[in-house]
Amino acid sequence: MLAPAKGFYATEGLGRDEVRMSYVLNESDLRNAMAIIKKGLEVYKSKK
Repeated sequence: MLAPAKGFYATEGLGRDEVRMSYVLNESDLRNAMAIIKKGLEVYKSKK
């Protein structure tokens, strides 16, 4: 899995030519984690 690194830096211009790499050992755990984060964001948005 790759993600642009630009969003990981607060300083303008850093990470522009970088990526972050992730090696997923258990895809099921990753999918479950994303579902939990999604639910948490839905609850957070509903309370604003």
